[in-house]
Amino acid sequence: MHDDPARALSDGEQALVPARFQELSRALALHPDARLPLAQLRAWVDSIDHDLALLVQRRLEVAKVIGNSKRQTGRAVLDPRREAAVRRTYMEALPGSRELADRLVDLLIKAARDQQSIDD
Repeated sequence: MHDDPARALSDGEQALVPARFQELSRALALHPDARLPLAQLRAWVDSIDHDLALLVQRRLEVAKVIGNSKRQTGRAVLDPRREAAVRRTYMEALPGSRELADRLVDLLIKAARDQQSIDD
């Protein structure tokens, strides 16, 4: 991988730029390796952060639609059973990081509630 393929010691056209590495690592589901160059690892984290942000945005869009549905059917925004199920999902996905899972769920649920409380 090289930031500037024209200056790469290998054939410039064959050099892997960070953006392309992001695409490939996502497509191939590669695993991190401490032997990789720092720039490559950071590009990987950048790619993951981008994906997370897009997923959060999609989640908020769906939450808004759910809020509209709840208003139309007279249901309350707060749904403790659903929130408990979401919390369980994060606890299972992050078994060694209970505090992180709790904080993420708290942020996501608050953002979803905010979306569901918005009147268009």
